[in-house]
Amino acid sequence: MVADAVSFTQIQATGISLSHSVSPVFVLSCPCTRCYTSFFVNAVLHCLFWVLLIFDVHFLASKAFPSHPSDCRDLTSRMLRFMYIPRCMASVNPIPSPGLQNFTGCYPQTLSSAYCLSALPEFPSTTMLRNTVVILLMVAISFFSLSSCGQAVRVSDVQVKSPFDYNIASMDPDELESFYSVVEAFIDGPDWRASHPRPCSEDILPGMICEEGDDNLFHVTRLQFGTGISPTCRRNASIPLSITKLPYLEVLLLSECFMTFNTTIPSELEILAPSLQELSIRDNNALVGSIPASLGNLVNLEVLSLSQNKLQGEVPSTLANLTRLQHLDLSYNLLSGTIPEVIGSLSSLSILDLSGNELEGAIPSALGSLNTLQKLDLSSNMLRGKVPVEFGQLQSLRFLTLSNNGLAGPLPESFIELQNIEYFMMDNNQMETPLPNAIGSWTKLKELSLSAAQFVGPIPEVLGSLLNLTVLDLSNNKLADTIPANLQDLSQINSLNLSQNMLSGPIPFSNEFMARLGERLDLHGNPGLCMNDSIDSNTIYVFRSCKSSDFDNSSQAGYGDGSQISAGAPFFLPSDSGGQVIQLACTCNAMHLLAILLFIFL
Repeated sequence: MVADAVSFTQIQATGISLSHSVSPVFVLSCPCTRCYTSFFVNAVLHCLFWVLLIFDVHFLASKAFPSHPSDCRDLTSRMLRFMYIPRCMASVNPIPSPGLQNFTGCYPQTLSSAYCLSALPEFPSTTMLRNTVVILLMVAISFFSLSSCGQAVRVSDVQVKSPFDYNIASMDPDELESFYSVVEAFIDGPDWRASHPRPCSEDILPGMICEEGDDNLFHVTRLQFGTGISPTCRRNASIPLSITKLPYLEVLLLSECFMTFNTTIPSELEILAPSLQELSIRDNNALVGSIPASLGNLVNLEVLSLSQNKLQGEVPSTLANLTRLQHLDLSYNLLSGTIPEVIGSLSSLSILDLSGNELEGAIPSALGSLNTLQKLDLSSNMLRGKVPVEFGQLQSLRFLTLSNNGLAGPLPESFIELQNIEYFMMDNNQMETPLPNAIGSWTKLKELSLSAAQFVGPIPEVLGSLLNLTVLDLSNNKLADTIPANLQDLSQINSLNLSQNMLSGPIPFSNEFMARLGERLDLHGNPGLCMNDSIDSNTIYVFRSCKSSDFDNSSQAGYGDGSQISAGAPFFLPSDSGGQVIQLACTCNAMHLLAILLFIFL
C-alpha cells in the first residue's frame, strides 16, 4: 500500500473536485464505531482495491506505452490518469516495446512511491474492454467502500467525514463567521480561520458536532468548551452574542470557563429557541447575575443545568414554559425567594435539583404533581413547614433529599406509597416526631439518613425488614428504648450509626455482625447501653456489663455504682469486662493526681 500522502488537484474527470491532501492510510482506517461490520467490509474492500491497483500497474508496466500524451484517447487511459497518476517522477527511461509496432514507452524508476506514466497506450479492443471493466470495478469498489464510512459518525463526540466528503462539508458563510467568533471568545490560540478552514470536516474541533441539513449544508449542532476539552477556556472568556447566530445549535455545554472575570448569561440566548435542546453552564466561579427570565422562551429545552455558579435572585417563574424539560438543575448558587409553584406544571421533569441555595418558605404542594420525577433534591436551603402530603403521589421517585432545612414533622402517612424510593436523606431538620412506620414499606430502600433531625421515640422494628439497606444513619436524635434485634438481619448493611441518642438496654448484635461492620458500627453516646457476657469485648466499644435490671428495660443511664459513662467518641480496649475498665480508669486518675501534686510541691 502506498503510505505517502497523495495530492489530487482539481481533477474533474468524474465531477468531483478535491483540493487538499488525503492519506490512503486515513481512508483505510475510517472509524465506524457504530457498525463494526461496515468497518471490516470497508477494510477488506480497500485491501482488494489496492491489490488490483498494484496488479494493474505491474500489468501496464509490462506493456509498451506511447511517447506522446496526445495518443491517450480511450476511456481506460483517461480513468487511469485520473485515479493513479497524482504526480510524475523526475525522469523516465524509454525502452523498446516489443509486440506492439510503432510504440515506445517508459517504466517508472520505482513503484514504492507515486507512479509515473508519461502516456498511455491505445490497446487493441479486447485489451481496452478488459481494462475498462477492471478499472470500472475498482472505481465502484472504491466509492462503495468510501460511502460506507462517508456518513457522519460520532467518535468521542467528534464528527468524522471521509476524504471524499471534504468538499461537500461546506457551511453557510454567515454561520461559519459566527462560529469563528464564538471560538475566539472562548479559546486562545492561532488564527482559527487559517488553521481550521473546514471546521465541519477534517478540521473539526473537540467537543464540536456538525450535521448535514436539508439544504445540503453542514451546520454546527453541538459545542462544548471547558473541562475535559483541549484547549481550555481563556481567562477572560465570555458568552458572545454571535452564538445566537448558530441557528442549528442543539447542545451548548460550558464548564469552568468563567473563573476570573465576572460575566453573565445573556438574555439573547432565547434566539436559539427553535433548536436548543440542552443548555449546561456549570462550575463557574465568576458567572454572576440572575437567571434571565427569557430562558423560559427556550421551549424545546430538555436539559437546563446552571449548577455551581454564583447566580443570584429568584427562580424565574417563566421556566414553567419549558414543557419539554426533563432535567432542571439550579443547585449550589445564591438563589433566594421561594420555590415557584408553577414548577409543578413541568410534567416531563425527571430530575429537579434546587439544593445549596438560600430558598425559603414552604415546599410547594404542586411538586407532588410531577408524576415522572425520579430525583428531588431540595437540601441545604432555608425551607420551613411540613413535607407536603402530595409527595405521596410521586410514584416514580427514587431519590429524595430534604436535608439541612428547617422542616417540621410529622412525615405524611402518604409516604407509604413511595414504593420505588431508594435513597431518603433528611438530616438536620426539626421534626420533633417519631420515625414513621411507613418507612418499613420501602423495600427498595438502600440508604436512609436521618441524622440530627430531632426524631424522638423508639427505633421502629420494621426497619429490620429493609433487606436492601446498605446505610442507616439515625445519629444525633432523641431516640430512646432498646435497639431492635432484627437490625442485624440487614445482610447488605455496611454502615450503621445509632450514636448520640438515648438508647438503652443490651446491645443485641452478634459478635459476627459487629466484627463485619467494625468501625462502621457506631453506638457511642448512648449511656444506657450495655453488653452481654456473650459479646466479645475485643470487638465492641467499651460499655458496662448488663445487669438483670437492663433486661427489664428499667436500668438507669450509668454504671451500677452511680458513675456515668462518657458520651465521647467510641474507642476499643482489650478488656475482659466493664469492671476492669473502671479499675484502669481509676488507676489513670490516681496517676494524674500524683503528677499534679509533684508539679505543685516540687
